[in-house]
Amino acid sequence: MIVLIAVPAAEAPAVARRRPEDGRAAGVNLPPGVRSTYAWGGRVAKSDEALLPVKTTGAGCPARGRRAREPHPYEVPQILALPVAAGLDPYLDWLKRSVTPA
Repeated sequence: MIVLIAVPAAEAPAVARRRPEDGRAAGVNLPPGVRSTYAWGGRVAKSDEALLPVKTTGAGCPARGRRAREPHPYEVPQILALPVAAGLDPYLDWLKRSVTPA
């Protein structure tokens, strides 16, 4: 699975580091930031964020439950899980070995 997590830009390095450290992901990319525009609280808001692609498995997927929000500063965080249809077998094997089930 690829899980997309949006976080404040300033917090992105720490969030990215914690996912592999605690076994929830095999790896996390930290691409350059994005400027998000979204509806919130009856108005249009803008934020400087990072969108972190997290490489994990279904067993390690943080898209549900309390563990998904730890640690996350948003009241309603963007956490979207996307299935991976195919990949290089050695990479997928490494990914599976690297993730601790949630």
